[in-house]
Amino acid sequence: ARQYDVSIFTFGDLSRVPGTESSLYNEKSKGRDINICYSPIDVLNFAKTNPDKKVIFIAIGFETTIPLTSVIVKKAYNEKINNFYIFNTHKLIPEALELLLLDKEVKIDAFLCPGHVSAIIGSKP
Repeated sequence: ARQYDVSIFTFGDLSRVPGTESSLYNEKSKGRDINICYSPIDVLNFAKTNPDKKVIFIAIGFETTIPLTSVIVKKAYNEKINNFYIFNTHKLIPEALELLLLDKEVKIDAFLCPGHVSAIIGSKP
């Protein structure tokens, strides 16, 4: 985020998450090119219209956001948009839950998980 030659895009909820030294929100206040997007398609369109800029989309989320990220990867490839990059930080719910269940020190009575993820992965992934 501290490089001046890149435009970084992410969803708004990630902008204030603290990193080891700062947050994207703080870096934006220092003049860095940090942008909030509502759709990765908007980021791809920005990259298309700004071919001299490196454009990075921080892709974050669970099973529900992976398909949209996949669509823009394919679209960028098909349209030969060479200045578009993805920092992929997607996570899968079943693996995270399994790690918690395997930890003998963690006492879990139940999981309350997001319904939209269950709609994608089903009840028995």
